Amino acid sequence: MKKRFLILLALVLILCLGACGEPQVSEPQEFVFPEGTVIAGQDLSGETKADAWAKIEAAAGSYALDLTVDGNPVHMGAKDIALTCSYEKFMAGADALEAGTEADFSRVISFNDGKLRLLLGRKLNKPSKDAAIVYDETAGQYVLEAHEEGLKTDQNALAVS
Repeated sequence: MKKRFLILLALVLILCLGACGEPQVSEPQEFVFPEGTVIAGQDLSGETKADAWAKIEAAAGSYALDLTVDGNPVHMGAKDIALTCSYEKFMAGADALEAGTEADFSRVISFNDGKLRLLLGRKLNKPSKDAAIVYDETAGQYVLEAHEEGLKTDQNALAVS
């Protein structure tokens, strides 16, 4: 009986020492965007907030808009239209997503509508040129210079909503 008591006491002592050991503290998991998360055209599935922000910022910095209007190519870069990213709006959306509430990322990327309109207006408007008879010094004769059609763009149709 005494032997059983000592074995039981030793077992309890071992269990107590094991329970009193160093506590296992787990680090909180860093938030990652859920599968299928696309913000500003970037797939952010599995990305941390910092990595996602870097990806969005890099994509915005290299943004280019290429249009062809009536055969006229138009190229605009991020700087041309003052395209910017808002870190505060991105983080507010990411925090809301992490908290499980509705996240709004619609205003993370913005641009200057006035600069866009001005640039489009410059690139998409050119005056027409009438045909004319001009003297060509290299040929030593008069030649017919062909007319050039102009391009006039309706600025209201360019409005960005």
